[in-house]
Amino acid sequence: MIALTLPTNELNKDKCIKIALLHDLAEVIVGDIIPSENMPAKEKKEKEDKAMKIMIQDLDEDIKNELYSIHKEYENGDSKEAVVVKELDKLEMLL
Repeated sequence: MIALTLPTNELNKDKCIKIALLHDLAEVIVGDIIPSENMPAKEKKEKEDKAMKIMIQDLDEDIKNELYSIHKEYENGDSKEAVVVKELDKLEMLL
């Protein structure tokens, strides 16, 4: 929901919303893993990656590839939108 309020002058708002939705989709299976759980970053990424693959496994191959690449973009911080959404995820947890 926070991504909906982003300004569009320097960010692709639609891309931010897609990234945020996909990230939250993986959390349907693994939950919102918070820092106090002390889960190693590698383990957290593996769990979320596995969850994403499960969530998209029955989709058309082109859509599956698109969604998985957006998921990886978020995980790797490969765009300014991915970095902003990662920060919004932290903000949401604080709120």
